[in-house]
Amino acid sequence: METALELKSELVDVANRLSNNVKITICDLEEMDLSAAQLLVAFIRQMNQKELKFQIEWNIGKEQKSLFVNVGIGVELFMNN
Repeated sequence: METALELKSELVDVANRLSNNVKITICDLEEMDLSAAQLLVAFIRQMNQKELKFQIEWNIGKEQKSLFVNVGIGVELFMNN
């Protein structure tokens, strides 16, 4: 996806079709801005409110992961060190 707006559109579409088990895989990430990260956090909160089971798999580099952990949203995005 190119922009946070495209991500938002995709997440809204997916949110309307959620089942009891959701798996999100994030890979081939070149860059991710704060607005896209905030959209993912909001999506995770929505799944928690709906009491859905979900798993997030991050296939990104250590530097990218460290950035999110260091700005304080790594825990909410389930980025385990």
